[in-house]
Amino acid sequence: MRIIKPYGRSSTEPDGEDKLTRKLRRNPTYETSVEIGEFAEAHPELVIAQWISAIDKIAAKPQGDRKPTREQREFRQRLSKTAFRPLTEKKLVDPPGKDERGDRTFESLWEAKIHPYGKDLDSKNNGYKKGRWYKRFAGDTDPSEADAEDIAKKIYEHLHTREYRIHEPHPPKRDGRIAARAASIRNNVLRPRPAAGFAASPWTDEDKHTYKDKGDVADEIARKAAEIEENNRRVSVRDAAPLLFKQYRKLFPDGNGKALSIREACKKFSGLFALHMAIKDTYVRLLKNHKKKSVAGVLPKDMATLFRLIASKSGNRNLNALVRLGRIIHYTAAPQGNEDAPRNVIDN
Repeated sequence: MRIIKPYGRSSTEPDGEDKLTRKLRRNPTYETSVEIGEFAEAHPELVIAQWISAIDKIAAKPQGDRKPTREQREFRQRLSKTAFRPLTEKKLVDPPGKDERGDRTFESLWEAKIHPYGKDLDSKNNGYKKGRWYKRFAGDTDPSEADAEDIAKKIYEHLHTREYRIHEPHPPKRDGRIAARAASIRNNVLRPRPAAGFAASPWTDEDKHTYKDKGDVADEIARKAAEIEENNRRVSVRDAAPLLFKQYRKLFPDGNGKALSIREACKKFSGLFALHMAIKDTYVRLLKNHKKKSVAGVLPKDMATLFRLIASKSGNRNLNALVRLGRIIHYTAAPQGNEDAPRNVIDN
């Protein structure tokens, strides 16, 4: 789902003395600059789009040009009625109000997005009613018996208060889904290059020695992965998480048998904390959504290999930043229409 493109374009602008941020410049003149987070939470069409996106993940709609089954349509219609109510009660949408083009009311826009497939039904009646997030919002009940009121409340909490995780035991995140996505876009800016070149890693060799002395977490994770795959199970981030947290407790003890909070660890041991987060990020990238039948063979077997992998990824990140900077310079080097403009290289 697009947050920027339908409403304007993003622009990187100063945010304080040393920071940059992305803002939204609105159609059609691009002269007005607005905060992405505020816009995402307040613009009625975008709010509706994000609610519909959440509903689509709970109540499946037919794929492609297929028509819905009667059960699919009825379930989506029940959710439609209960989910639109919080939008009006919280004053996120004014039902009689119209979209930016003035073509239709928000209420008719909502209905069009709930049922984008017309009024015909699938006579074969073989559509799947549950989306992949259905269980998280409705439990194990059949869609015909699902509590639509409760689902609507959970959608509001998911989008505007604390974003849910797809697996029930895991606690919600700190911010709502809308705010989290807006923050991700806002912070996705080109890193300014320091005068002396890209900064070195925030950790020192001493931090690496300290980390290694507290235990070989790379070996532990590699052994755990091999054991899991011997039992014909797929290795995931959740398998590495307990071992990484155990290492965190060794690195940052609070003196009472527990670990320091993230804020305290970052403040007191900035280099060591940055190293641990880089290691955590490396395992997330290796284990999240991988398509390999066996991942144990590509995991680092010891700390030396893990440190080399982190250094390589850091170098790649700096190189990517330079490539991105080069593209920006290239495509803004000459005005559009000028014979030296990049577009003319392709057209000619």
